[in-house]
This record gives sequence, structure tokens and C-alpha cells, in this order.
Amino acid sequence: MPEYVVDTSVAIKWVVGRYESDVQQAEQLLLAFQRRDCSLSSPDLLLIEFANVLITGHRRELTEVRQAISFLYELGIRVAPVSWNALNRAIEIAASKQVAVYNSYFLAVAESLGATLVTADEKFLRRIHPNPSVIALRDLRLTT
Repeated sequence: MPEYVVDTSVAIKWVVGRYESDVQQAEQLLLAFQRRDCSLSSPDLLLIEFANVLITGHRRELTEVRQAISFLYELGIRVAPVSWNALNRAIEIAASKQVAVYNSYFLAVAESLGATLVTADEKFLRRIHPNPSVIALRDLRLTT
């Protein structure tokens, strides 16, 4: 069964999808997870970034943010606690590819799990390319 790590750029599409690109791919990934055709994980950083995007980027009300966080929790995605090894790897990636440590942390967690990071962050994708542990959401093809 394929294992994916999702970042905030993917998870946010599950909540505010109509305003985002690649929503169908994000929904297909979520459906595949719910059918148990794949597993989904994310570092606990997802929860903080997710709430921040909803409040600052999408100007959502407190109750909406809480509902969205509850939605993520109820999905049952594996949430990995902070790892010093993954953080050290993220720092290496960030320094070598000139990307943010928090974006690199999602990739480092994917690498540590032997999983593939799924992201819709085009800037990150351009800088990190090529990397066998990351795939663009738009390029993800799931078997049905």
C-alpha cells in the first residue's frame, strides 16, 4: 500500500477546495485514504500551519478554524511528533536547496517513513526537483 505524507498545501484543499487548484486530485487522495488504498501521514507541524493558513490567508472565523482542525483530527491521518533527526535532515535540505525549513521538514518526515511527500507548493517543487521522495499533487495518479 502506498504511503504518502501530505503537507499543508494539500490538506487545505480538503477544506477550502473551491478556491484552490488541483482540488480533484486532493479529493481523490483523501478518498483513496478513506478506502484504505493508501496511508496518509503528516508531521504535527501540519496542524499549526493549517490553522495559520485558515486564519491569515483565508480570513476564517474561529469556529470555522476549530471545525477544520476537528475535521483533520477525525480523518485519522497519522500525525508524527517532532523528530530531531527529521529536523536535522530538514535543515540540510533547506540549506542545500534554498527552501524554508518548515517545507523541508515535511520532506524529511516523508524520507524517514519511506513515504512520498505530496505537495501543491509549486515554488518548493521547482527548488527541490528532482527528488524521488516528492510528487506534485497535480501529477499524483491513484489507482481506483
